[in-house]
Amino acid sequence: MNILYRVLSTRFLIPLLTFSIGCFLTNVFTNFSCSIDTEPPPKTECFLFILILSAPDNIESRNAIRETWLNLRPHHSTFSHHMHIPTYDEKGFLRQESIEEQANSLEVYKMWLKARHFVDKSSSTKIIHKFAVGTEGLSRYQHGLLLTESKSHNDLLLLDNLQDSYRNLTKKLVLSLKFVSDNLSFRYLLKCDDDTYVKLDIMTAYLLAYHEKLSSVNFASNPAPDLYWGYFNGKANIKTSGQWKETNFNLCSKYLPYALGGGYVISEGLVRYVNNNSDRLSLYASEDISVGIWFASLRNVFRKHDCRFDTAYMARVCKDYYIVLHKIKAENMKSLYAGNECIEENTENNDKRPLEYFYNWKATSMQCCDTLVNW
Repeated sequence: MNILYRVLSTRFLIPLLTFSIGCFLTNVFTNFSCSIDTEPPPKTECFLFILILSAPDNIESRNAIRETWLNLRPHHSTFSHHMHIPTYDEKGFLRQESIEEQANSLEVYKMWLKARHFVDKSSSTKIIHKFAVGTEGLSRYQHGLLLTESKSHNDLLLLDNLQDSYRNLTKKLVLSLKFVSDNLSFRYLLKCDDDTYVKLDIMTAYLLAYHEKLSSVNFASNPAPDLYWGYFNGKANIKTSGQWKETNFNLCSKYLPYALGGGYVISEGLVRYVNNNSDRLSLYASEDISVGIWFASLRNVFRKHDCRFDTAYMARVCKDYYIVLHKIKAENMKSLYAGNECIEENTENNDKRPLEYFYNWKATSMQCCDTLVNW
């Protein structure tokens, strides 16, 4: 009997025990290995990310930006005690800035320009930028130039599956925001074009002060406001011809309020909203109009209309208080960087240039933009 028991133990129990131990160890090490493989890499952190949409051949414009305003950092204190932080009303709607508050902010800023104080905050403020360029369909020569440029500056976001054209501009933005959302952790994103000049020192100082003040406010059960900062248009006619022609817009007789595409700032939360819903969002012909539509139904968006953004299809009459200027040639960026507040060609044909207005958020589209700024 003992002999039989030993035989059975040797023949069945030991292999069974060995098999069980092997399964246990395999499971342990397999799970351990998988947990390492699926752990996402840490995201690069910064306070402000700058996304510059650029055409493949516009290396002169990219170099002008690299040599000028991208080097600016905050060196002055701001007027944070005059800064508007939105609050919610009893129905849960965010109160937008009134015309009187917009006018007061502009006047305070003008006075601040004359008496600003030096406070160096550049070392503690991390800013990252990328030039987004679509590369699909480019010649081997063009692609080679971009690769060389990328190797030299390490600041190109090359979108290999996108043909760079105006009709693909909204898709270009969505793909770029996906890259940013997936790879970076940040507070704010500035979107602009490669013919935009930004007084980055002043903009960053403002954002630092705004973020600090916003963080000190308790919004109770309401979500913290997400910033959507630029120069808004709420009564633009729907385009029926040209490169802006829109064949799929049927929401209303005018475009919904949107910040003009020459330059605007949005919070990280809005970037992630676009990325998380990109397969559900309608991509309209114009990128800036699309952004305005995407955010239209969100109740926690602070739409800050700012006359300091000169970001339309044509420059307005130049003012020294502008902090974002669109339609700036590469050679003129160097003039602005040297300290000139205005470009001479932007002071000509004044009667044909767009008018400057405060935005009435309590009015319908037909009356939103009738309160002109008195110079």
